[in-house]
Amino acid sequence: MRNRKITAVLSILLLVCITAAGCGHSDFDNRVDSIVKADRFSLFKWEVGAIASEIWQSISIHESADRSDLVLAYFNAIQQGKTTTADGTSISQLRPHVEKIIQAQVRNVISELGIKNPGGNFLGIHFPPLSFVLSKPPDLLVISPRDKIEILKEDRLQPDLTETQMESIESQIEELGVSALVTELGGMGTFPAFITSDAKLSEVLNDAAHEWVHQYLAFKPLGFRYVLDLLGISPNYDIVTINETVVGIFGDEVGELVYNKYYSAYQTAISSGTPVFDFNAAMRNIRVNVDNLLADGKVNEAEQYMETQRQSLETNGYYIRKLNQAYFAFNGTYA
Repeated sequence: MRNRKITAVLSILLLVCITAAGCGHSDFDNRVDSIVKADRFSLFKWEVGAIASEIWQSISIHESADRSDLVLAYFNAIQQGKTTTADGTSISQLRPHVEKIIQAQVRNVISELGIKNPGGNFLGIHFPPLSFVLSKPPDLLVISPRDKIEILKEDRLQPDLTETQMESIESQIEELGVSALVTELGGMGTFPAFITSDAKLSEVLNDAAHEWVHQYLAFKPLGFRYVLDLLGISPNYDIVTINETVVGIFGDEVGELVYNKYYSAYQTAISSGTPVFDFNAAMRNIRVNVDNLLADGKVNEAEQYMETQRQSLETNGYYIRKLNQAYFAFNGTYA
């Protein structure tokens, strides 16, 4: 059991090393590096510590899927900004137990759906195993050209950057003639997966399924081609978009099933419905108009239009700190 799991871990570490090594730097890359190097997040260092912790917790912590009460106590305390639950249990001590409970719940629902692990089953361990940590993921710097919407470069930055720090990095990058955005991430498909500890329970359930299916798809042609894109071996923006769309649909639907199965007895069940203001439809319309303006070479007009629409979205209750080409390059993959 341990040998198979360690083999999977070593493979992941190898991919991290390859990604970190890169494929040579251009002058543009070097100039970006000089701006962000002080705030860059080391994924390799995080992976080493996270994997060691995951192995230890797999041995020392065992929780069943029916302990929804512990999960609710944890998230109630988080939402109230407290460091302990109502009975005085430390949030930090409870967190690894909550992780194991949610992992078991999501795993059970996936199994009930008849989805088989593509990596097989060895001595009770499914591959890829469903594992995540509730923590603050790194922020992400996204760079796009100004005259078209596509990801030119991404860089992981330290979590919890202030808005002032984000804007400083963005303005320095944009002096290079590109569009830049520093954005918070809700999760990241590492192993174990990163899932933000600041989210609501329903969002964490969605993200847990979302990040697992990224790993699941890596054993399939679609996901494997996404890995090749991430490594820069075979860049393909359409493959990224298809992956993120499939994963987003899967995560939302499985998350809803988990919530309704394990938490509807405590809270109101989730039911899908059409919102009063359709944010997705509005964003699709904005994106189409921006694409048309950029195709006509009207870069300044497109940027002015996006700022006007950002303000309009805010009046409908949707605050977006910065709406630009880099925003759509990143969020556009979630078609």
